[in-house]
Amino acid sequence: MSRGFILFAENQNGNDYVKMACVLAMTIKLSQNPELSNVSLITDDVVDEKYKSLFDHIIPIPWKNSNSATRFSTDHRWKIYHVSPYEKNISLDVDMLVLKDLTLYWEIFKNYKIYFTSKIKDYRGNHINNDFYRKAFTANNLPNFYSALHYFEKSDEAKEFYQWIELISNNWELFYGKYVSEFYPGRPSMDITSSLAAKILSETNSKFTNEKSDPITFVHMKSKLQGWKVSHDDWMSSVGVYFDRDCNLKIGNFQQTEVFHYTEKRFLTDKIIEKIEKKLGL
Repeated sequence: MSRGFILFAENQNGNDYVKMACVLAMTIKLSQNPELSNVSLITDDVVDEKYKSLFDHIIPIPWKNSNSATRFSTDHRWKIYHVSPYEKNISLDVDMLVLKDLTLYWEIFKNYKIYFTSKIKDYRGNHINNDFYRKAFTANNLPNFYSALHYFEKSDEAKEFYQWIELISNNWELFYGKYVSEFYPGRPSMDITSSLAAKILSETNSKFTNEKSDPITFVHMKSKLQGWKVSHDDWMSSVGVYFDRDCNLKIGNFQQTEVFHYTEKRFLTDKIIEKIEKKLGL
């Protein structure tokens, strides 16, 4: 069966998500074995000619309502299941860098049809138990899933799951009003939608994750998750960033060796992009 990374990017609010997707694809090419470095991109935006070779396929967003626009394109994300060219898929948010070999991830995913990360780390490598940004999950007893890194295999189980994602996405106010009444978010969230679909489909979370020992993780750089006594809204105002010519990343004094979710768009400077391009020979 074919395996690959499936990325979704739609430029919004002055943010070039397509370029972020291209940089993410470069880090996948640098960190993975060639047979496990397939990447496809779903977008309606223009991809720079020099980056097109990074992708097996560049796929237009299908069934698009021109009047539909939500933050982070949550009304379109359910479509990745239907248009992905791969049988086995890792889906990543595009404001990420892959800094490790994910061969072990693919081995673990063999035991699942759908899998969501449920444990994340701060930049020091500590597991995060802070629910500062997740009060709705705690208060409404939702599975603590992160859609930023998840897996699906083309299957009846995954198809049903994504049909629920579609239904909830198209009727999010109705579903959130019923199931997420405490700390109601006021706008759709793929994390909440995915967790809600899992809760509807199964009484236990074990079908979708491993909460006891979860090696599938990423570093999440939202400021309030870093364990600082005093923090800014922008984590880059609190700690230094060091990215060398070999594409090694340090945050403060800590080498980053996981999938890195940088969240702050200004992190991805031209200098960082140039170093990644040079390392890849692009």
